[in-house]
Amino acid sequence: MAEVRAPDFATLAASIERLRGMQGVRGVDTLVYTRVLKDSTALSEPRAELQMDEIDHRILGELQADGRIAFADLGERVGLSPGAARVRALRLLDAGVARVVALVRPDVLGMGQLCGFALTVEGDAAPLVERLSSWERVSYLAACMGRADLVGTVAGETLPEVITLLEQVREMKGVRELTSWVHAELVKERY
Repeated sequence: MAEVRAPDFATLAASIERLRGMQGVRGVDTLVYTRVLKDSTALSEPRAELQMDEIDHRILGELQADGRIAFADLGERVGLSPGAARVRALRLLDAGVARVVALVRPDVLGMGQLCGFALTVEGDAAPLVERLSSWERVSYLAACMGRADLVGTVAGETLPEVITLLEQVREMKGVRELTSWVHAELVKERY
């Protein structure tokens, strides 16, 4: 399972072709997200309109590589004094353009089983989306085009618990079909 985010369809298509050509990949089945409905790692809407220049973009790149970088090191890498780097970085954070978060491995919190699911929906999806979005154990939910209408991730302490959660989803009004898969190993996660 791979999730690829791209700025446009041409870039997405090129990424899919690269994946398809990788050793060991036997097939590619795609779903295109039309809207992310719940993402525990997502930024909220920016709080202010902000004009960004090349230095701002470089600062964001450095923060993405290391969110704990010292302002002195950040300034050195982008050609600013530590104080100017601090002001610029805090301006980006205050505007809601970026945020510094701790990404905690689910297994450390006792949520050792991650499972993806895809739903085909019948009728109005809004009540189903509202219910799934309210579940604490659903960390991700997106509307999509293709073989499914919704795709998401659910976490649990054990595989039997996750199976029980998925059965509860399967029984919800509006679910026509549920397909699920176990995330056996998280190889790379980048936001």
